[in-house]
Amino acid sequence: MPEPDAEAPTNGLSDDTYEVQTNGEPRKTNGTIPQSDYNIPLNKEYAYTPRKLKVITIGAGFSGLIIAHKFQHRYPEMQAYVHHTILEGHSELGGTWLVNTYPLKAFPFDPNPDWSRFYSSGAEIQQYILRTARKWNLDRDVKLNHWVKELRWLEDRGQWRVTIENDGRRWEEYADVVLSGQGVLVHHKWPQIPGLHDFEGHLTHSANWEHEYDYSNKRIAVIGNGSSGIQIVPQMQKLPGTQVTNFMRGPTWVYYRVPPSKHLGQETDDPNPDYTDEERRRWREDPAELKKYRKGMIHRTNKAFKMVHYQSSALRTIDN
Repeated sequence: MPEPDAEAPTNGLSDDTYEVQTNGEPRKTNGTIPQSDYNIPLNKEYAYTPRKLKVITIGAGFSGLIIAHKFQHRYPEMQAYVHHTILEGHSELGGTWLVNTYPLKAFPFDPNPDWSRFYSSGAEIQQYILRTARKWNLDRDVKLNHWVKELRWLEDRGQWRVTIENDGRRWEEYADVVLSGQGVLVHHKWPQIPGLHDFEGHLTHSANWEHEYDYSNKRIAVIGNGSSGIQIVPQMQKLPGTQVTNFMRGPTWVYYRVPPSKHLGQETDDPNPDYTDEERRRWREDPAELKKYRKGMIHRTNKAFKMVHYQSSALRTIDN
């Protein structure tokens, strides 16, 4: 081969480097490597540089947001090793408590001292979720209106292939870890009753309740007597002019529930009493007192399960 032009750099460190000659003239490449069947691209990172694991969490309800809190606050060092994304199909955070409107739940890292009553409403819980998520920046990694349509494990890649849909568009992403924060109560199911959806009156599901509809002065049929049916029927009966019929396949077994009076240490027959201003003030000023109250509630509730233990003294007391 002819010798290269003396002015052409040959140490490979200059911006203008020659690499091959055509018709005896060096071809400048400005530091780039031409495409070739024999070309192996170089990685710009140092050897053994760890890559971040891509983690996808499905759902931005309590579970998904608690995972976000663990990555960001409980174990902040994980942010150097994990790229986290939360895919939420709905238009807002909340999960079950965005879709449903019945009580309970709290974040363990930020308990709420200002609940209005013993069993809070779904709307109050939803506001608590939004307030806490923004306080801790837990919505940082959330993508709303992103539905996960398919998950498939690819053995050759050692990754999950995640099919995502948003605004009528579908695409695929790959993740090393997929965490399911889906709540089963988000996906309601209609009973298989012939002609049900031909009904010309108002048809609604307890998991997708239409609060704007006026249910008064109506003949109302409630199908089912699970936890939702048990709560709905008495409320429907209170409305003016309603005639309520509850269709059920069998009896419902209602387990003993420790009454609020036992938890609050006060005499009240109200099944859902309001918290007093003094109670809320005490819990705001003394988080340890709030934790003690919550732990005591959990202990008394769990202790009550002794009644279902075979041959337990509590069960014998009930039998007698």
